[in-house]
This record gives sequence, structure tokens and C-alpha cells, in this order.
Amino acid sequence: MDRKQAEALLEKYTQGLCTPAEKALVERWYHDSLDAAAYPELSKDPGEQQEGGLRQIQRGNRPHYLRWLPYAAAAVAVLLSVGWLLLVDGRKSSVDSLAATDILPGGNRATLTLADGRVIDLDEAQTGIIVGTDDITYDDGSAVSPADSPHAGLTTDDLRLTTPKGGTYQITLPDGSKVWLNSASTLKYPSRFSGDTREVVLEGEAYFEIQPQVGRVEPVPTRREAQHLAPFNVQTAGQVVQVLGTQFNISAYADDPETKTTLVEGKVKVTPGTQTGLTTNDLRLPTNVLTPGQQATTRARPDESGQALPGQGAAIEIREVDTDPYTAWKSGDISFEGSDLGAIMRQIARWYDVEVEYEGGATPAIQFSGSVSRDRPLSQVLRALEASGQVRFEISGRRVVVRE
Repeated sequence: MDRKQAEALLEKYTQGLCTPAEKALVERWYHDSLDAAAYPELSKDPGEQQEGGLRQIQRGNRPHYLRWLPYAAAAVAVLLSVGWLLLVDGRKSSVDSLAATDILPGGNRATLTLADGRVIDLDEAQTGIIVGTDDITYDDGSAVSPADSPHAGLTTDDLRLTTPKGGTYQITLPDGSKVWLNSASTLKYPSRFSGDTREVVLEGEAYFEIQPQVGRVEPVPTRREAQHLAPFNVQTAGQVVQVLGTQFNISAYADDPETKTTLVEGKVKVTPGTQTGLTTNDLRLPTNVLTPGQQATTRARPDESGQALPGQGAAIEIREVDTDPYTAWKSGDISFEGSDLGAIMRQIARWYDVEVEYEGGATPAIQFSGSVSRDRPLSQVLRALEASGQVRFEISGRRVVVRE
């Protein structure tokens, strides 16, 4: 990093635009690495040296130190040029030495399973697929599936889009609704919606943009029936979500004890669901209506045998949230905001396709804030977490060991 880059970094800091890793770099340099004897010119405010005042960088606040920016930039450039990247508790980060063997982030990876069981590896150079009336194409119009695919034409075959760990992909459904599928997730959907209800099944996490659609009642709808909007149902193990036209995120991973539906726009109805196969026809269950900025969380309560109770065995908690942290993955970020270490490491494990091990077996009860780009190598993400001084990591192959 040269002087201009250092100046740009400090300018970002003053504007509050730094990533957690960049913010930690500046603050660690100032608090832990600055030797006032070595840099006496920084101990006084230029233009006010007679006061002898040193302007401190306040953690969590935007400092006012533009007047000593040139001096600071020069010092940062010197420190970085000799390899002072980031120190935590006075020790070199255990992930700093991984430049040659670092784990790269995930990308556009998915498979499409056809009704006859054939599996197509989707093009990693593409971002998504479109399910049309006669065929399935990539977003750029090129063909995905062979011409003799059994789903061609007006059929309702069940298809599956699956992302592995380290994969993400988009899909435009037959009704024009769009779904962004996060890593380690599966969306089951028909090649054509028929009747008066649209329904898909989700395992994992996805962001939905649902198009309103007039219900189709056969053989011939009356004028009143034609105005009825066909509901769109998303079934997961923990919830059944019914929508008409809206944007929302659902996280329903099998290794996560909670299922979360976060509403960004519109309105949805959320009903508890369980592994026992509840459907929206089960009228015994309470229905919760969400408005934008609300989140419905389901925690299945196990019975004495450890199995989830059907219906009344699940509870829904409704709360107001900032939706951004829960949809950050769609914008290419890993959000730490308000998350505990366990939840963050589950995100990391899925996106970077790694195994996570906790020294001593227990997950440290640590809360974080901020975010980091999912485009960064794993070492940079872990380094940002280490900057808190509360946790350290060791990487061996595709295994990450977490230490306090």
C-alpha cells in the first residue's frame, strides 16, 4: 500500500465508509502500533502545536483528524510497507500467513434436477435461469436443458434447483417471480403453475420477489373469480409462508434451530410448520400476518423423545428488525450485525465450504456488528472477526478451529 492508498483509507475512515477490517486496521495501528517517540510530529495537532493536544481516535465514532491526515497516511504507509497488517492482543493473526493457500469465496454454482432424475451442472459463468413455457434458459437466453427434457411444454413436472456449499444462483419461476438461492439450499418447484395456488418448497435460504397473479379457476372463471389473486406458498420445515405479491427472505437451514421469515415489502402470512408435513390446509394452527420490517421466527419445541411436536409444538415470535442484515447475502455481504459467533460461523461454513470446530467444544457467546464482502478470501473475513480481540482462528486445509 502506497501513500495515496493510505490516504484514501484514512479518508474512508473519517467518512464512516470503512469495512470492519479496514476500520480495525486504522484503529489498531493508532492505538497499538503508534510510538509517540518515533513520530513526535503526530503528538501535536498541526497548526495548534502550542496546545500540545493529541486527538484520539474514538472507537465506534467518526474521528475529526483531517488536519493530521498527511502525517498519519505517511506513517500508515511505512507500517504497511514493512508488513504491519493487523495485530490482535499484540500477537500476529494466525490467518495472516495463508496468502498462498487461502480459501476463496463461493460463486455461481448450482445443479438442476429434471423430473426424470437427470442432473445438469449449471454454467458458473451465468447468474441464473428462467423457467419458460417450453424450455429453461439462462438469463442471457442460451439453452440450459436438452431438447428432449420431459418438462418441455405445458407440464407440471417437479424440478429442483440446488446450490452446494460455496454456491449461489437465481431463478425466474414460470409466473415471473424471482428467487435468489443462497449456498447449501434447494428449491423445489413445478415447471408450470396450474390451478389457483402457486407453491414451492425451500430447504436452506432464499430471497423472494413474488409477482401478483390472477387466480386461474377452470374451466371458465367468473368475473369475480378472475379478480382473485392466486396466493404463493413457500413451504419449509419450520414455516409455511403465504404471499400475494411481495419481497421477503426465508432462512430455513436444517442445521439452524430457527426458521426466520423477514419481510422487506408487501405482506405475508406465516403459519408454523414441522417436519411432519403440515400444509396450509391445517386450520388448527395460528396465522401471523407480517408487515414490512417485521420478522417471524419459529423455534420447534421438541417433545420428550426429542421429536418436533406437530402444530401446537411450534411457536412463532414476531419482532421489528432492520431487514438489511438478513438480506445482506443477496447484495454480496456477510453481515455480523447483531449476530452471535455461532450464526456467523454457519454462514462462513456454507459460503466457503469449510468445517468449523470450536476448541473445547462449546461455542463462545460473543456478539458482533458490521459486515464484510463475500467476495473476499476467507482469511480476510476471519481477520475482521479477530479484530474484535475476542476470538482467534486457525485454518488447516478446509477446517477452521475457533479459539477464544
